[in-house]
Amino acid sequence: MRRTLLLTLSAISLLACGGDPVAIPEPRQEVVSFNGLEQELTVTRNLEWDDSGEMMALRSRIINRSDKPVTVRLAHCWLFLGDNIITKATFTSMVMPSCAGPEPGSDGTTTLQPGEASKSLSFVGAIEFPGTYTFKVKHLVDPEFWGEIKITAR
Repeated sequence: MRRTLLLTLSAISLLACGGDPVAIPEPRQEVVSFNGLEQELTVTRNLEWDDSGEMMALRSRIINRSDKPVTVRLAHCWLFLGDNIITKATFTSMVMPSCAGPEPGSDGTTTLQPGEASKSLSFVGAIEFPGTYTFKVKHLVDPEFWGEIKITAR
């Protein structure tokens, strides 16, 4: 009986809202440390690509918190689902603008001075269903590190 009631309420809410359901993520920030480096993960509503605020922007940047320069290889351009992001969340839409990639002949390494931050990388998408999802994010390619952030979408 309870399952039928929940399914009926879900169907009514879908009909009342019209269109595909989209879950709005709550803004959040998480900082994860790894070998003197920090990965700063931030989730906001993305108004740059979507006036309705239904799309989320997940941003990552790496900050050298050690007292010495550190040479690392970073992901470039965007955070790609599957390559740089692992999550069980599903999306109704995603934005992937084009990107030039690393300089020809470059292996993608960069040296971060103490206190210096990398360029911010982003993933933009609309989460399909409400819930709390763990996003594992790989911005650091070498040494490889996956930071984590929990995102709640309502």
